[in-house]
Amino acid sequence: MARALAAVLLAAAMIGCGSDPEATSSTPTPRPTAEPTYAFAYRLPLATARRLADGDAYATIEQEGEVVLESEWDSSVALDVLTWALDRGIDLGAGGELERVAARVAEEQELGLLVLGRRDAGALAGEQPRGTRMREWVELVRRAAAASDARHVVVIPMLD
Repeated sequence: MARALAAVLLAAAMIGCGSDPEATSSTPTPRPTAEPTYAFAYRLPLATARRLADGDAYATIEQEGEVVLESEWDSSVALDVLTWALDRGIDLGAGGELERVAARVAEEQELGLLVLGRRDAGALAGEQPRGTRMREWVELVRRAAAASDARHVVVIPMLD
């Protein structure tokens, strides 16, 4: 239930930032950014991730995080993957305290964060979504999550 609530808060903070490429909708599909070196995912020590809600989360992520994945796609695809995963019963996100931190950042700073751990990489490993774009996006998020370890999480800030 808490994960569903966090997903709803995240979606509310990110209205208009993405769409489901498998559904027909008037919402435009995210497009590759003009610059292929877009920072998509950052690896942060757990202690840093736990204090993201205590200040400017995005500034902290940029200053203290290590870019672990760059992409031609903007970060709104992470919301599409989160929605796709939830529709299929795949519960992405670090959970617990970090889920509460992400919900607080979304509410107070209007910045959606997808906080991933190694478990998330495993949860996405065997998935074969319909549609080339969604397969690419799921693989992108899986690769991001694979950069986490016992002392680090990966954060995808979902910018609009």
